[in-house]
Amino acid sequence: MAADRICIDPGIGFGKTVEDNITILKRLSVLSRLEAPIVIGTSRKSFIGKMLDVESDKRLEGTLATLARATDEGASILRVHDVAAARRFMTMYLACR
Repeated sequence: MAADRICIDPGIGFGKTVEDNITILKRLSVLSRLEAPIVIGTSRKSFIGKMLDVESDKRLEGTLATLARATDEGASILRVHDVAAARRFMTMYLACR
């Protein structure tokens, strides 16, 4: 497989605690040393629901906050459910950064 087809996904969720997921987001830039695009998939994840005490359909704001942090830490591929809202948010966020 060609190296330019490899992405790094830290696996947000998947058996991790809320604290584990937050730590990954805070330290995501460490993965940039691997010199491959970083993929982040926090959309509607249960750790957001636990932190905000909301069901999955009410996690948009939490998802957007995690996308901002992940982008600041080097993520370049964002997996989301609410594509239009995430795109609008990221357009404004990146313009103001």
